[in-house]
Amino acid sequence: MDRDQTGGTPREQRPSAAKGGARRIRVAIAGVSGRMGREVLAAVQAEPDLTLVGAVSRRFAGTGGGLAAGSALEADLRSRGVATFADTKRCLEATSPDVLVEFTSSAASPGLILAALEGGVRPVSGTTGMPPERLLEIGALAEAKRLGAVVIPNFSVGATVLRILARTAAPFFGACEVVELHHDQKRDAPSGTALALAEVVGPRLRRTPPLPVPALPAQGAPGSDPRGLAVAGVPVHSVRLPGLVAHHELIFGATDETLTLRHDSLSRVSFMPGVLLAVRAVMRLSGLVTSLEDLLADHPDGPSGARRTP
Repeated sequence: MDRDQTGGTPREQRPSAAKGGARRIRVAIAGVSGRMGREVLAAVQAEPDLTLVGAVSRRFAGTGGGLAAGSALEADLRSRGVATFADTKRCLEATSPDVLVEFTSSAASPGLILAALEGGVRPVSGTTGMPPERLLEIGALAEAKRLGAVVIPNFSVGATVLRILARTAAPFFGACEVVELHHDQKRDAPSGTALALAEVVGPRLRRTPPLPVPALPAQGAPGSDPRGLAVAGVPVHSVRLPGLVAHHELIFGATDETLTLRHDSLSRVSFMPGVLLAVRAVMRLSGLVTSLEDLLADHPDGPSGARRTP
């Protein structure tokens, strides 16, 4: 039996069609050694219409060079016929995936996404802390290539519903504050989800008569303030503690009353339905999508809203 150059699944054994005759979506994953990467790995492998063709981690020795596996995870992947790589670009070249799912770092992610698009591969990214200018660059290239690209800071369906509820509540209140709580290994603060919530709520608050808002450092300003970081006029507070996963709370205030909206992700499994939705949806999109709400709107069970490739 001939094997491909990466030492992956023998060609005649590689599944090419899902149940019902539809072609399986070929998926590569970057960052598989991380906590989110391992969850994505398990989720993709459990889906009959998805085929895992490559896995990337800086800890891997890589298939094809005759080197021993660099970790137990890599050895297990190799035993399942999955090609492993230490370099994402090499993975893209060797496996020709339809979709690259990446959960890496804000420093590495933009380059990986752009490389995927240049190679005709549709990226799905959950990496947070990406600079706005890089998102613009990614969006422009996706449009030019007429390929779908998904960059979403939070793939939780519940967190998406929280955003919808916050947008609905904002016009009825004059003030709001956001509190985000995450595990102590999360590098960026505030979270991308908290920033997005503040940006949605701030312009919609009913500020007549105007309520006194304390002077806070603007987003990106040096220094810190115990009253939080002001984003669109909304104070945002960050907590980092062991034992947490991902939690977001909005507290709205008016005369003699408050309204609290909160969402809790109790494990990383909660993000997987959104990731799998994005992997399937990106195949029919053209351009960049940065909100899970847009993908849910295009779900077959919901109203159509996202752009599709003609």
